[in-house]
This record gives sequence, C-alpha cells and structure tokens, in this order.
Amino acid sequence: MIKINFLAIFLQLFISSFVYAFNCENEQNIDHVLNQVDLEFNPSHLISCKANPQNENQLLMVYAVQQYDEEKEIGDYQLYILGVNHKNRKVDYFYAIEDKLLSDAVELLSITWDFAPYFVKPSYRIVGLRLNYSLRSQVHPYHATILNLYDLDNKKHILDSLIVNEYIVDTDTRCNADIEERNSVLVMRPTKTHGYFDIQVRSRLEHYEMTGDEENCFEINRKTSKQNFLLRFNGVRYVIPKSYEKDYQY
Repeated sequence: MIKINFLAIFLQLFISSFVYAFNCENEQNIDHVLNQVDLEFNPSHLISCKANPQNENQLLMVYAVQQYDEEKEIGDYQLYILGVNHKNRKVDYFYAIEDKLLSDAVELLSITWDFAPYFVKPSYRIVGLRLNYSLRSQVHPYHATILNLYDLDNKKHILDSLIVNEYIVDTDTRCNADIEERNSVLVMRPTKTHGYFDIQVRSRLEHYEMTGDEENCFEINRKTSKQNFLLRFNGVRYVIPKSYEKDYQY
C-alpha cells in the first residue's frame, strides 16, 4: 500500500513538473501549441512567452512569423498572440494582429512582453510588447526599442510604434562620433480622455561626442535634457502629439 501511494505521488509530481515546465525554449512544446492554430514553429521567427499577470493558469505567447520577400530581400512580420493553459497545454486564446511589424534595413531582432501595470481604467489592464530594432552599420549604427500596447480582451491594438529607447551614432569607426541616446518610461496619469487614463511619457536625452583616435578616444560635450508629454486616447488608439511624432513615432 505504501509503495502504491509512493508511486502515485511520484507520478503526480512528475506530471505536474512536466505540465508547468512549459516554456519557449522547448521546441516540441511550442510546435504542439502552434499546431492547434495551424501555425508551424520555425527558429527564424520571433517568440516571447511569459505568465499572464492576470491569470496564473495561462501562459501568454507572442509569435512573429516572417513573411520574406525575396525580390526586396526584406521580410515584415505577422504577429499572433496565444494564451496557453498551463495544465493541459491547450490554446484558450488566439489573436491574429492585422498590423504587420516592419523589418527592412533596420532589422527587427527580437520581441519581448512588457507587463508593466498599464491600467487604462481602474480595474482594466492592457499589455505591452517591446520590439527591438537594429541597423547593422559600422558608420551609422542605430538601435531602437518600440512599444505597442494591446487590449487583449477586445483584441485591439491601442498604441502603435512608440519609440521608447533610441541610440543613434554617426562615426568614423575609429573613434570620432556624434551620439544621441533617449530613454523613456511610461507613467499612467489620473486624468482621462474618452474614458481611458492618459499616459505620460517621460524621456531622458543624452547627446555627446567622442573624439581622438583608437589609442586615445575620449568623450566631450555631454548634454542632458528631459522631455515630457501625454499620450491621449482618441476612442480608438493612444495618439502621439503632433509636435513629438517625428522623434517618437516609428
């Protein structure tokens, strides 16, 4: 009787560990999930998984499928969001996003969930997705992180392509360079527009130069500044103010 109980407990623990070990690093698990919505896993596509902060039994998977154009030698990405039940690995939520993710000379390298507390109403939370872009140039290297916000319950894309981090360089590849950096955080505000809380973007900007040669390269003329502005909901999406579109809209 003791042996039987021990075996039952062992099997239960083994099954539980298998079920809850689901993650984006196991290709078999990923393929099993994607096949349920007629998608196939490909290592060249982009993926991010994270436990749903509002549902402990659900893993949220975002999968970006590259649609490559051989003539143009570029490939935009089609984005899919899936909710996966931890216990049975069944898809219980699926959202195919219409807006494609651009990827050209400035290449989309990775995607990551952003589950900061984006409460657009007192008890209504949306989720963020960060897109990491890079231009692989020795003379003009460029890196940017773009933030999209999604209302999963209503399957709506409510903030499109806000540049939250940016790194711009003009260099001779030896030392001399002109460098601009901008890092932003989003803060929910108590004021509302069309029923949704406004979002404040707080940015820190750094501008500096590197001068000299490979053996003696040093920084000069560092300047720091700040920018703050509000994103307001227009009934469909959060809008970047016109005066900031050029710098913040990707």
